[in-house]
Amino acid sequence: GTSATNSIANAASLTLYNSPSWAQFKHSPVPSLLYNIRSGSSSSYPSNFIEYNGKIYFKADDGSKGYEMWEYDPDVAASSNNPKRISDLRSGSSSGLGWTEEWIIYKNKLIFVGNDGTYGDEPYSFDGTNFTRLADIYTGSSGSSPESFTIYNDKLYFGAYSSTYGREMWVYDGSNVSLVKDNAAGSQSGFGWGQMVVYNDKLYFNGYATATGYELYSYDGTNMTLAKDISTGTYTSGSNSYPNSSYPNNLTLFDNKIFFQAEDKTIGGELFYYDGTDVVGTDIYTGSRTSGSSTYLNGSYPYNLTVYKDTLYFSAQGGTTIGTELYGYDPSKGARLIKDIAPGTYTSGSNTYGNSGSPYNLTVFDNKIYFRAYDGYNVQGSAGNELWYYDGNNVARAADIQPGSNGGNPYYMTAFADKMYFRAYTTSKGYEPYV
Repeated sequence: GTSATNSIANAASLTLYNSPSWAQFKHSPVPSLLYNIRSGSSSSYPSNFIEYNGKIYFKADDGSKGYEMWEYDPDVAASSNNPKRISDLRSGSSSGLGWTEEWIIYKNKLIFVGNDGTYGDEPYSFDGTNFTRLADIYTGSSGSSPESFTIYNDKLYFGAYSSTYGREMWVYDGSNVSLVKDNAAGSQSGFGWGQMVVYNDKLYFNGYATATGYELYSYDGTNMTLAKDISTGTYTSGSNSYPNSSYPNNLTLFDNKIFFQAEDKTIGGELFYYDGTDVVGTDIYTGSRTSGSSTYLNGSYPYNLTVYKDTLYFSAQGGTTIGTELYGYDPSKGARLIKDIAPGTYTSGSNTYGNSGSPYNLTVFDNKIYFRAYDGYNVQGSAGNELWYYDGNNVARAADIQPGSNGGNPYYMTAFADKMYFRAYTTSKGYEPYV
Protein backbone atom coordinates (compact mmCIF):
# COMPACT_ATOMS: atom_id res chain seq x y z
CA GLY A 1 0.00 0.00 0.00
CA THR A 2 0.88 3.63 0.02
CA SER A 3 -0.07 4.57 3.59
CA ALA A 4 -0.30 3.18 7.08
CA THR A 5 -1.70 4.42 10.36
CA ASN A 6 1.08 5.73 12.60
CA SER A 7 -0.17 4.36 15.92
CA ILE A 8 0.21 1.43 18.29
CA ALA A 9 -2.85 0.18 20.16
CA ASN A 10 -2.63 0.09 23.95
CA ALA A 11 0.97 1.39 23.86
CA ALA A 12 2.63 2.86 26.93
CA SER A 13 3.11 6.60 26.85
CA LEU A 14 6.68 7.89 26.46
CA THR A 15 7.97 10.70 28.64
CA LEU A 16 11.47 12.13 28.27
CA TYR A 17 12.82 13.62 31.47
CA ASN A 18 15.51 16.26 31.11
CA SER A 19 16.58 14.70 27.81
CA PRO A 20 18.01 16.25 24.61
CA SER A 21 15.92 16.06 21.47
CA TRP A 22 16.82 13.49 18.83
CA ALA A 23 17.51 16.31 16.38
CA GLN A 24 20.31 17.48 18.65
CA PHE A 25 21.51 14.06 19.76
CA LYS A 26 22.08 12.69 16.24
CA HIS A 27 24.69 15.37 15.51
CA SER A 28 27.30 13.63 17.66
CA PRO A 29 28.77 10.18 17.06
CA VAL A 30 28.32 7.70 19.90
CA PRO A 31 31.58 6.66 21.60
CA SER A 32 32.57 3.02 21.96
CA LEU A 33 34.86 0.94 24.16
CA LEU A 34 38.38 0.77 22.72
CA TYR A 35 39.40 -2.35 24.62
CA ASN A 36 38.86 -3.89 28.05
CA ILE A 37 42.47 -3.88 29.26
CA ARG A 38 41.77 -5.28 32.71
CA SER A 39 39.29 -8.09 32.21
CA GLY A 40 36.04 -8.22 34.09
CA SER A 41 34.71 -5.30 36.10
CA SER A 42 38.11 -4.20 37.41
CA SER A 43 39.47 -0.91 36.05
CA SER A 44 42.66 -0.06 34.19
CA TYR A 45 42.07 3.70 34.79
CA PRO A 46 43.63 4.94 31.52
CA SER A 47 44.81 8.56 31.34
CA ASN A 48 47.40 10.88 29.74
CA PHE A 49 46.44 10.08 26.13
CA ILE A 50 48.92 11.55 23.65
CA GLU A 51 49.76 10.99 19.98
CA TYR A 52 53.39 10.27 19.10
CA ASN A 53 54.72 9.02 15.76
CA GLY A 54 51.28 7.96 14.58
CA LYS A 55 50.38 5.94 17.69
CA ILE A 56 48.45 6.69 20.86
CA TYR A 57 50.26 6.38 24.18
CA PHE A 58 48.66 6.44 27.59
CA LYS A 59 48.96 5.42 31.21
CA ALA A 60 47.04 2.35 32.48
CA ASP A 61 47.12 -0.42 35.10
CA ASP A 62 46.56 -4.00 33.93
CA GLY A 63 46.41 -5.34 37.47
CA SER A 64 49.82 -6.99 37.42
CA LYS A 65 52.40 -4.26 36.67
CA GLY A 66 50.81 -1.14 38.16
CA TYR A 67 50.54 2.05 36.13
CA GLU A 68 52.80 1.78 33.10
CA MET A 69 52.90 3.15 29.55
CA TRP A 70 50.67 1.60 26.90
CA GLU A 71 50.73 1.89 23.12
CA TYR A 72 47.78 1.73 20.72
CA ASP A 73 48.06 1.62 16.92
CA PRO A 74 44.87 3.21 15.50
CA ASP A 75 45.56 1.67 12.07
CA VAL A 76 45.23 -1.85 13.48
CA ALA A 77 42.09 -3.41 14.96
CA ALA A 78 41.97 -3.52 18.76
CA SER A 79 42.93 -6.92 20.17
CA SER A 80 44.74 -8.56 23.07
CA ASN A 81 47.97 -7.14 21.58
CA ASN A 82 46.64 -3.70 20.65
CA PRO A 83 46.77 -1.76 22.90
CA LYS A 84 49.82 -3.26 24.61
CA ARG A 85 51.92 -2.38 27.61
CA ILE A 86 55.41 -1.23 26.57
CA SER A 87 57.06 -0.36 29.89
CA ASP A 88 57.84 -1.87 33.27
CA LEU A 89 59.91 0.97 34.68
CA ARG A 90 59.34 -0.19 38.23
CA SER A 91 59.52 -3.96 38.02
CA GLY A 92 56.81 -5.94 39.71
CA SER A 93 53.33 -4.72 40.62
CA SER A 94 54.34 -1.19 41.67
CA SER A 95 53.65 1.70 39.29
CA GLY A 96 56.41 3.04 37.06
CA LEU A 97 54.61 6.22 36.04
CA GLY A 98 54.27 9.29 38.24
CA TRP A 99 51.01 11.01 39.13
CA THR A 100 51.67 14.14 37.02
CA GLU A 101 49.11 14.30 34.23
CA GLU A 102 51.05 16.35 31.66
CA TRP A 103 52.93 14.53 28.91
CA ILE A 104 54.46 16.44 26.01
CA ILE A 105 56.40 15.85 22.76
CA TYR A 106 59.75 17.66 22.71
CA LYS A 107 62.55 17.19 20.16
CA ASN A 108 60.73 14.13 18.79
CA LYS A 109 60.64 12.42 22.18
CA LEU A 110 57.77 11.76 24.54
CA ILE A 111 58.47 13.46 27.88
CA PHE A 112 56.68 12.18 30.96
CA VAL A 113 57.14 11.53 34.68
CA GLY A 114 58.52 8.11 35.59
CA ASN A 115 59.41 6.32 38.80
CA ASP A 116 61.76 3.36 38.86
CA GLY A 117 61.43 2.85 42.62
CA THR A 118 64.91 4.18 43.33
CA TYR A 119 64.76 7.84 42.31
CA GLY A 120 61.08 8.71 42.83
CA ASP A 121 58.99 10.75 40.36
CA GLU A 122 61.46 12.34 37.93
CA PRO A 123 61.45 13.49 34.25
CA TYR A 124 61.82 10.72 31.66
CA SER A 125 61.88 10.48 27.88
CA PHE A 126 60.77 7.80 25.41
CA ASP A 127 62.13 7.83 21.84
CA GLY A 128 59.96 5.05 20.46
CA THR A 129 62.37 2.37 21.68
CA ASN A 130 64.19 3.37 24.85
CA PHE A 131 63.15 4.91 28.17
CA THR A 132 65.64 7.33 29.74
CA ARG A 133 65.59 9.17 33.05
CA LEU A 134 66.65 12.76 32.31
CA ALA A 135 67.68 13.86 35.80
CA ASP A 136 67.48 13.16 39.51
CA ILE A 137 66.38 16.64 40.59
CA TYR A 138 65.39 15.68 44.13
CA THR A 139 68.20 13.31 45.08
CA GLY A 140 67.06 10.00 46.47
CA SER A 141 63.76 8.17 46.36
CA SER A 142 61.42 11.08 47.18
CA GLY A 143 61.15 12.47 43.64
CA SER A 144 60.82 16.03 42.30
CA SER A 145 57.30 15.53 40.84
CA PRO A 146 57.79 17.58 37.64
CA GLU A 147 54.70 19.28 36.17
CA SER A 148 53.52 22.08 33.85
CA PHE A 149 55.73 21.02 30.90
CA THR A 150 55.86 23.96 28.45
CA ILE A 151 58.06 24.60 25.40
CA TYR A 152 59.55 28.11 25.16
CA ASN A 153 62.41 29.25 22.90
CA ASP A 154 63.11 25.63 21.90
CA LYS A 155 63.58 24.53 25.49
CA LEU A 156 61.33 22.57 27.82
CA TYR A 157 60.38 24.34 31.06
CA PHE A 158 58.61 22.82 34.06
CA GLY A 159 58.15 23.08 37.80
CA ALA A 160 59.95 20.62 40.08
CA TYR A 161 60.79 20.23 43.75
CA SER A 162 64.10 19.77 45.55
CA SER A 163 65.00 19.94 49.23
CA THR A 164 67.48 22.74 48.48
CA TYR A 165 65.26 25.08 46.45
CA GLY A 166 61.69 24.00 47.11
CA ARG A 167 59.46 23.96 44.00
CA GLU A 168 61.04 26.14 41.31
CA MET A 169 61.26 26.43 37.53
CA TRP A 170 63.63 24.04 35.75
CA VAL A 171 64.64 23.69 32.10
CA TYR A 172 65.67 20.85 29.78
CA ASP A 173 67.47 21.75 26.53
CA GLY A 174 67.55 18.25 25.02
CA SER A 175 70.80 17.37 26.78
CA ASN A 176 70.80 18.72 30.33
CA VAL A 177 68.34 19.64 33.08
CA SER A 178 69.11 22.72 35.16
CA LEU A 179 67.50 25.18 37.60
CA VAL A 180 66.28 28.38 35.91
CA LYS A 181 66.18 30.55 39.03
CA ASP A 182 65.60 30.26 42.77
CA ASN A 183 62.66 32.68 42.65
CA ALA A 184 62.01 32.43 46.41
CA ALA A 185 65.43 32.18 48.03
CA GLY A 186 66.35 29.04 49.89
CA SER A 187 64.01 26.10 50.36
CA GLN A 188 60.88 28.26 50.07
CA SER A 189 59.04 27.38 46.83
CA GLY A 190 58.87 30.13 44.21
CA PHE A 191 56.85 28.22 41.59
CA GLY A 192 53.15 27.64 42.14
CA TRP A 193 51.00 24.83 40.80
CA GLY A 194 49.25 25.39 37.47
CA GLN A 195 50.14 25.52 33.81
CA MET A 196 52.44 28.03 32.16
CA VAL A 197 51.75 29.90 28.92
CA VAL A 198 53.90 31.71 26.33
CA TYR A 199 52.68 35.24 25.57
CA ASN A 200 54.45 38.14 23.82
CA ASP A 201 57.73 36.19 23.81
CA LYS A 202 57.65 35.61 27.57
CA LEU A 203 56.78 32.64 29.73
CA TYR A 204 54.05 33.38 32.31
CA PHE A 205 53.36 31.34 35.43
CA ASN A 206 52.07 31.36 39.01
CA GLY A 207 55.09 32.47 41.01
CA TYR A 208 55.78 33.20 44.66
CA ALA A 209 57.85 35.71 46.61
CA THR A 210 57.65 36.49 50.32
CA ALA A 211 56.75 40.12 49.52
CA THR A 212 53.90 39.37 47.07
CA GLY A 213 52.56 35.89 47.75
CA TYR A 214 51.43 33.80 44.75
CA GLU A 215 50.98 36.16 41.79
CA LEU A 216 51.44 36.40 38.01
CA TYR A 217 55.14 36.22 37.07
CA SER A 218 56.99 36.24 33.75
CA TYR A 219 60.31 34.94 32.46
CA ASP A 220 61.93 36.34 29.29
CA GLY A 221 64.78 33.84 28.94
CA THR A 222 67.00 35.89 31.25
CA ASN A 223 65.02 37.63 33.97
CA MET A 224 62.16 36.42 36.16
CA THR A 225 59.90 39.29 37.24
CA LEU A 226 56.53 40.03 38.81
CA ALA A 227 54.07 40.82 36.02
CA LYS A 228 51.25 41.99 38.28
CA ASP A 229 50.46 41.93 42.00
CA ILE A 230 46.73 41.24 41.62
CA SER A 231 45.83 40.82 45.28
CA THR A 232 47.83 43.48 47.07
CA GLY A 233 48.27 43.98 50.79
CA THR A 234 48.65 41.59 53.68
CA TYR A 235 46.58 39.65 56.19
CA THR A 236 47.26 38.67 59.79
CA SER A 237 47.03 35.21 61.32
CA GLY A 238 47.84 35.11 64.98
CA SER A 239 50.88 37.31 65.51
CA ASN A 240 52.13 36.86 61.94
CA SER A 241 51.52 38.92 58.81
CA TYR A 242 51.40 37.33 55.33
CA PRO A 243 51.05 38.73 51.80
CA ASN A 244 47.70 38.29 50.04
CA SER A 245 47.85 35.92 47.06
CA SER A 246 45.70 35.85 43.91
CA TYR A 247 46.78 32.29 42.90
CA PRO A 248 46.49 32.78 39.10
CA ASN A 249 45.75 29.47 37.37
CA ASN A 250 44.24 28.01 34.19
CA LEU A 251 46.35 30.45 32.13
CA THR A 252 44.87 30.46 28.60
CA LEU A 253 45.57 32.58 25.50
CA PHE A 254 42.54 34.33 23.99
CA ASP A 255 41.95 37.62 22.16
CA ASN A 256 45.70 38.43 22.37
CA LYS A 257 45.52 38.32 26.17
CA ILE A 258 46.12 35.83 28.97
CA PHE A 259 42.88 34.78 30.67
CA PHE A 260 42.93 32.99 34.00
CA GLN A 261 41.21 32.41 37.31
CA ALA A 262 42.44 34.53 40.20
CA GLU A 263 41.17 36.00 43.44
CA ASP A 264 41.44 39.56 44.70
CA LYS A 265 39.88 41.54 47.55
CA THR A 266 37.47 43.47 45.29
CA ILE A 267 35.48 40.87 43.33
CA GLY A 268 36.71 37.55 44.77
CA GLY A 269 37.61 34.46 42.76
CA GLU A 270 36.72 35.39 39.18
CA LEU A 271 37.80 35.53 35.54
CA PHE A 272 40.72 37.89 34.90
CA TYR A 273 42.82 38.81 31.90
CA TYR A 274 46.27 40.35 31.40
CA ASP A 275 46.97 42.38 28.25
CA GLY A 276 50.70 42.86 28.76
CA THR A 277 50.19 45.92 30.96
CA ASP A 278 47.05 45.73 33.08
CA VAL A 279 44.96 43.04 34.75
CA VAL A 280 41.16 43.32 34.44
CA GLY A 281 38.60 41.18 36.28
CA THR A 282 35.01 40.21 35.39
CA ASP A 283 32.63 39.80 38.33
CA ILE A 284 30.36 36.88 37.35
CA TYR A 285 29.07 35.88 40.80
CA THR A 286 28.54 39.28 42.40
CA GLY A 287 28.04 40.24 46.01
CA SER A 288 29.12 38.65 49.26
CA ARG A 289 27.94 36.19 51.90
CA THR A 290 28.15 36.12 55.68
CA SER A 291 29.13 33.19 57.84
CA GLY A 292 29.05 33.87 61.56
CA SER A 293 30.84 37.15 62.15
CA SER A 294 32.77 37.00 58.86
CA THR A 295 31.84 38.28 55.40
CA TYR A 296 33.26 36.74 52.23
CA LEU A 297 33.17 37.82 48.61
CA ASN A 298 31.26 35.52 46.30
CA GLY A 299 33.25 34.01 43.44
CA SER A 300 32.45 32.07 40.28
CA TYR A 301 35.88 30.38 40.28
CA PRO A 302 36.05 29.68 36.52
CA TYR A 303 38.07 26.68 35.36
CA ASN A 304 38.62 24.53 32.25
CA LEU A 305 39.17 27.67 30.14
CA THR A 306 38.89 26.58 26.48
CA VAL A 307 38.80 28.57 23.21
CA TYR A 308 36.18 27.56 20.63
CA LYS A 309 34.79 29.61 17.71
CA ASP A 310 36.16 33.00 18.84
CA THR A 311 34.74 32.56 22.34
CA LEU A 312 36.33 31.54 25.62
CA TYR A 313 34.30 28.82 27.34
CA PHE A 314 34.62 27.69 30.92
CA SER A 315 32.83 26.23 33.93
CA ALA A 316 31.74 28.68 36.62
CA GLN A 317 29.32 29.09 39.49
CA GLY A 318 26.70 31.67 38.56
CA GLY A 319 24.94 32.41 41.84
CA THR A 320 22.86 31.06 44.70
CA THR A 321 20.25 29.54 42.37
CA ILE A 322 22.58 28.62 39.50
CA GLY A 323 25.24 26.10 40.32
CA THR A 324 28.39 25.41 38.31
CA GLU A 325 27.45 25.56 34.62
CA LEU A 326 28.83 26.27 31.12
CA TYR A 327 29.77 29.92 30.52
CA GLY A 328 31.27 31.85 27.64
CA TYR A 329 33.13 35.12 27.22
CA ASP A 330 34.01 37.30 24.25
CA PRO A 331 34.90 41.03 24.07
CA SER A 332 31.58 42.10 22.54
CA LYS A 333 29.16 40.11 24.75
CA GLY A 334 31.18 39.78 27.92
CA ALA A 335 30.68 36.82 30.27
CA ARG A 336 27.36 34.97 30.02
CA LEU A 337 25.66 31.71 30.86
CA ILE A 338 25.64 29.39 27.83
CA LYS A 339 23.52 26.60 29.26
CA ASP A 340 22.01 25.71 32.61
CA ILE A 341 22.49 21.97 32.13
CA ALA A 342 21.04 21.08 35.52
CA PRO A 343 18.29 23.68 36.12
CA GLY A 344 16.47 24.16 39.38
CA THR A 345 17.50 23.94 43.02
CA TYR A 346 17.73 21.45 45.86
CA THR A 347 17.51 21.84 49.62
CA SER A 348 19.96 20.54 52.20
CA GLY A 349 18.99 21.30 55.77
CA SER A 350 17.75 24.88 55.87
CA ASN A 351 19.72 25.94 52.79
CA THR A 352 18.79 25.96 49.12
CA TYR A 353 21.41 25.47 46.41
CA GLY A 354 21.38 25.61 42.64
CA ASN A 355 21.74 22.29 40.83
CA SER A 356 25.10 22.02 39.06
CA GLY A 357 25.84 20.51 35.66
CA SER A 358 29.53 20.80 36.61
CA PRO A 359 30.91 20.66 33.03
CA TYR A 360 34.47 19.41 33.19
CA ASN A 361 37.41 18.58 30.91
CA LEU A 362 36.22 20.87 28.07
CA THR A 363 37.78 19.53 24.84
CA VAL A 364 37.40 20.82 21.28
CA PHE A 365 36.80 18.02 18.75
CA ASP A 366 34.85 17.64 15.51
CA ASN A 367 33.89 21.34 15.55
CA LYS A 368 32.25 20.97 18.97
CA ILE A 369 33.17 21.22 22.62
CA TYR A 370 32.87 17.93 24.47
CA PHE A 371 32.79 17.70 28.24
CA ARG A 372 31.62 15.67 31.18
CA ALA A 373 28.42 16.96 32.81
CA TYR A 374 25.70 16.00 35.22
CA ASP A 375 22.08 16.83 34.44
CA GLY A 376 20.78 17.22 37.95
CA TYR A 377 20.98 16.22 41.58
CA ASN A 378 17.91 14.19 42.56
CA VAL A 379 16.28 14.93 39.19
CA GLN A 380 13.98 12.35 37.59
CA GLY A 381 15.56 11.07 34.39
CA SER A 382 19.08 12.15 35.33
CA ALA A 383 21.79 10.08 33.63
CA GLY A 384 24.55 10.99 36.07
CA ASN A 385 27.92 12.25 34.84
CA GLU A 386 28.04 11.54 31.10
CA LEU A 387 29.58 12.83 27.86
CA TRP A 388 27.98 16.05 26.58
CA TYR A 389 28.71 18.46 23.74
CA TYR A 390 28.06 22.03 22.63
CA ASP A 391 28.06 22.84 18.90
CA GLY A 392 27.77 26.62 19.12
CA ASN A 393 23.96 26.46 19.28
CA ASN A 394 22.77 23.47 21.26
CA VAL A 395 23.95 21.58 24.31
CA ALA A 396 23.12 17.88 24.37
CA ARG A 397 24.18 14.59 25.88
CA ALA A 398 26.34 12.65 23.41
CA ALA A 399 25.99 9.28 25.12
CA ASP A 400 24.69 7.43 28.16
CA ILE A 401 27.73 5.18 28.60
CA GLN A 402 26.60 3.78 31.94
CA PRO A 403 22.79 3.53 31.77
CA GLY A 404 20.91 4.78 34.79
CA SER A 405 21.68 7.57 37.23
CA ASN A 406 25.23 6.53 38.20
CA GLY A 407 26.91 7.82 35.03
CA GLY A 408 29.90 6.80 32.93
CA ASN A 409 32.10 9.59 34.37
CA PRO A 410 34.10 10.27 31.18
CA TYR A 411 37.46 11.88 31.90
CA TYR A 412 40.83 12.70 30.32
CA MET A 413 39.23 13.59 26.97
CA THR A 414 42.03 14.15 24.45
CA ALA A 415 41.33 15.07 20.82
CA PHE A 416 43.48 14.24 17.82
CA ALA A 417 42.87 14.73 14.09
CA ASP A 418 39.98 12.28 13.68
CA LYS A 419 39.32 10.72 17.10
CA MET A 420 38.86 11.67 20.72
CA TYR A 421 40.14 9.30 23.38
CA PHE A 422 39.03 9.21 27.00
CA ARG A 423 38.25 6.88 29.86
CA ALA A 424 34.77 5.99 31.09
CA TYR A 425 33.03 3.64 33.47
CA THR A 426 30.52 0.82 33.21
CA THR A 427 29.55 -1.61 35.97
CA SER A 428 30.55 -4.57 33.79
CA LYS A 429 34.01 -3.35 32.76
CA GLY A 430 35.05 -0.62 35.20
CA TYR A 431 37.06 2.39 33.93
CA GLU A 432 38.50 1.58 30.51
CA PRO A 433 39.58 3.47 27.34
CA TYR A 434 36.93 4.77 24.94
CA VAL A 435 37.09 6.42 21.54
